[in-house]
Amino acid sequence: MESLARWLAQFPDPAARMRWIEFVAERLVFVSRAELDHAIASVYYDVVRRDVIDRVAARMDAPRFANRTIVESSGFRAEQRRILVLALSDGARLDILRRSSSGLSHEQFFPSVEIADDKADDLRDKLSQALSHFGSDALAQFNHVLLVDDFYGSGTSLIDTDDTGQMKGKARKFQNTAAKLVERGALAADYKVTLVLYIASAAARTHIESQIDSLGLRERWSLRVVQTLPSTARVERAELLDDCDWFWDPVLEDGHKKSAARGYKDSALPLVLFHNTPNNSVSPLWADSAGRTLAGATSLNRRALFPRYERHHSDRP
Repeated sequence: MESLARWLAQFPDPAARMRWIEFVAERLVFVSRAELDHAIASVYYDVVRRDVIDRVAARMDAPRFANRTIVESSGFRAEQRRILVLALSDGARLDILRRSSSGLSHEQFFPSVEIADDKADDLRDKLSQALSHFGSDALAQFNHVLLVDDFYGSGTSLIDTDDTGQMKGKARKFQNTAAKLVERGALAADYKVTLVLYIASAAARTHIESQIDSLGLRERWSLRVVQTLPSTARVERAELLDDCDWFWDPVLEDGHKKSAARGYKDSALPLVLFHNTPNNSVSPLWADSAGRTLAGATSLNRRALFPRYERHHSDRP
């Protein structure tokens, strides 16, 4: 309550304070640890296992509803084991995903899209041993990759195109790794990719899907979002947006996000995650400038309600 009162006191008049207390009470979307853990725990049974059953059922020419016949087959176990799960950031929380994915092996998870050659060889060797254990004659190569992350508000940092039409973002880093894995024989040349996001805004989802299409990746790539934040959640009330512009402190601007008074890329989201606040959210929620400095600018010393721990920070170059 003290933090809330101090935050509200910054706004210049009672009408603005009332707008923001109403916003917190009625519009704020807060995702707790338990809720995010639940979203992560649903990935294996609602996404991974179902997709593997579909692929194996088609290969066996078996009806999709014959679950027991499918999951007890060596083909299912082999297909499931040939999945490689990579984290796009530490927000992917692979520890939770791994423990909740009872059908997957610890040896299928790796906390980065950048894999050293010796680790790639180790993953391939462990896969070969597992397939032999299952009595499968499938190639000891991963054939499906899950790229996992927690949240995207605009989707541009995941996948986008530069001025020449080339892919950029985290997806590009994976493409570079995939080429090396194929070359070393750890990844099949015809591999498929599923982007698995625990939470994404409707705008981010649309952007990612459009990039997959425009880059000609649809035959190989697909997107699965556990929880989509609908477009109706976006902050659109003019008075609130004007307040965001007033609240924004230029000392927070850098080469990565520029001005983000209404959220990065003007996303204007009302979202707070328990472990951090996205910079896609409106600035009064996260843009804390207390004690911050920037050459040529005087800090307004704004105190956010849920201060964001920023990856890019002028005081931590």
